[in-house]
Amino acid sequence: MSAIMFKPKVEKLKFKSLGSFYRDAANFKTFAAIVFANPENIPLEDISKTIQASCNVNQNFDPLLWSLPNIRSHNYDPGLDNSWLK
Repeated sequence: MSAIMFKPKVEKLKFKSLGSFYRDAANFKTFAAIVFANPENIPLEDISKTIQASCNVNQNFDPLLWSLPNIRSHNYDPGLDNSWLK
């Protein structure tokens, strides 16, 4: 009996979608889907590692580091609200 070896398929995508949301101090939530172009066909695993490396321990990230659009509510109060997306 011979062993069957499975080679993992490295997924290459032209686009990568990132679902994110923002929650303010009053627990108001804003959701967004952000689509990144991937013209170099970077493997999904490499993209995921890069994104996760920019997240904090709770998987939150600063949208300014990625030049992402502002999805926070118009009542943003920097004294109460954070600037992180999840």
